[in-house]
Amino acid sequence: MSRDPDILRLPAVNGGPAVEYRRTDEGGYERRALMWRGHDPEWEPVETTDIARQIEMRTPFGAWIMAGVTEQIGRALWGEVWHLPMATALGVDKRVVQDIQRGKTTLRRASLDTLTDLLHGRDTAISDALDAIHSLPALPQDARQTYRRM
Repeated sequence: MSRDPDILRLPAVNGGPAVEYRRTDEGGYERRALMWRGHDPEWEPVETTDIARQIEMRTPFGAWIMAGVTEQIGRALWGEVWHLPMATALGVDKRVVQDIQRGKTTLRRASLDTLTDLLHGRDTAISDALDAIHSLPALPQDARQTYRRM
């Protein structure tokens, strides 16, 4: 694997070429096959159906994609310290969540569904809180309250 988090390099297997994947600025993925040293092939887009298949088959490429998604979900729900709360929500050990983030394994479908439900619940709670703020009567801009100790 490459040290660049936006590039995944998979070694050659059974005489095939090494393959590199990278994230694009548009949110997609590209790949290229590295045939020999010094060969600089063009990047080709990875089709959405291939991405879904790679995730479902739990390949290294699928695990790499899910690692980024898992981190994004964790930070959205729990902030900077998200590994343990996610593990608790999924009923797994914290090391499992860390392995997912490292790309060693992927989220199972049921776990992804659980996290999706949590995200929708958070979205609803935020929407309700915003509605409560918007329902407050308008206050004058220069209104100030002073609080006295009793």
